[in-house]
Amino acid sequence: DGIEAAGAIRGIPMKSVPFDALFWRWDKPVTNSQGNLATIRVISEDYFHAMGIHVAAGRDFVRQDGLGEVGKTNAVIVNQTLARTLWEGAPVQTADVIGVVGDVRYDSMDRAPVAEVYFPEGVFPQDEFALVLRLRTKAPPDLQSIRAAIHDVERDVFIADFQMMDQVIAGSEAQRRFMV
Repeated sequence: DGIEAAGAIRGIPMKSVPFDALFWRWDKPVTNSQGNLATIRVISEDYFHAMGIHVAAGRDFVRQDGLGEVGKTNAVIVNQTLARTLWEGAPVQTADVIGVVGDVRYDSMDRAPVAEVYFPEGVFPQDEFALVLRLRTKAPPDLQSIRAAIHDVERDVFIADFQMMDQVIAGSEAQRRFMV
């Protein structure tokens, strides 16, 4: 079928609308509600594999991580930027952070990565998701088959145009190139 992995995220790189919140370590009290500002990303399991994002420590989400009460989870994943801030390079010691993943430039290729926390999709239902696919070959995917498979699962879902990640990145850099 040509698809190696499939995942989903609210806001793919170069087309995301960030939602930020404060995070801090449970064992280091914070005064005046000051913490570490981090961007929240809501993803499905296998998103990191589909995007080729390296899990540097710990593990990826599994289906059970997204089960339970909406808005509450016992499992989050942080990126390396936030891990360095919270643990100053030391290994993650808390059970709630199940993994550390590589940094991703979600806003612009020329902007440094920001601190991010990933939550499993089951605890934060979203009104829209971007499907990401990792293909086994460089051959163009069969978009009709992909659309049909999606509609087999959810008949009324709206499917926007598909784009290769190279196209998304090129589009995000077009304005900067034009200004230069």
